[in-house]
Amino acid sequence: TSRIDVPDPTGVMGSAGRWTIEFWMNNSSGGNAHQNPVTKGHFHGGGVTFFNNSTAFNNTLQAGINNGNSGTNLITSRPPNGVWKHVVGVFVPNGSNTDARMYIDGALADSTTIPGLQTTNSFEQLTIATLEFGQPPGSGAFVNHYKGALDEVAVYDYALDDPDSDGSLIDSRVADHFNAASGGGSVDVGHDQFILNLSLIHI
Repeated sequence: TSRIDVPDPTGVMGSAGRWTIEFWMNNSSGGNAHQNPVTKGHFHGGGVTFFNNSTAFNNTLQAGINNGNSGTNLITSRPPNGVWKHVVGVFVPNGSNTDARMYIDGALADSTTIPGLQTTNSFEQLTIATLEFGQPPGSGAFVNHYKGALDEVAVYDYALDDPDSDGSLIDSRVADHFNAASGGGSVDVGHDQFILNLSLIHI
């Protein structure tokens, strides 16, 4: 397939509230210098919450929000080709800004505070495996196609790294998800209800 579009008519993904996106990625060689495994919103006008898997920017995996500002990014090393990596992005409003964190294989890879909020793309679709570059949203112009495989794409309407009810283990749930999928550990399914779950997409 070339992409999957997931509507968000109620704005539960990337609204003014906190949210998390989680996925596994396995890069292949070739393709565009910029590749977007997941994006929320469109690039023109409405802003976008994005992940960018780039060979052009010093082989990095980036994530962030661009609502007409500089698009401050989370940055870590681009995963190697042919290796499955577990990626989690957490976005939490903080006043007029957004606190963002990225985890790779259960460990915090980067964190930053991004100017602005995600409200401009609150009700736009989540696009898997490419970036919508159209204006208005839904115009059907897509770029930065991802080359590789994606699995277990999941969205949560809360920060996955929030403390448990007793206030402990602030990062444990992210690590639990990685460990459980890797064959060890477990996930508190009663708490971790997801909005979206899509499995094994080959691009």
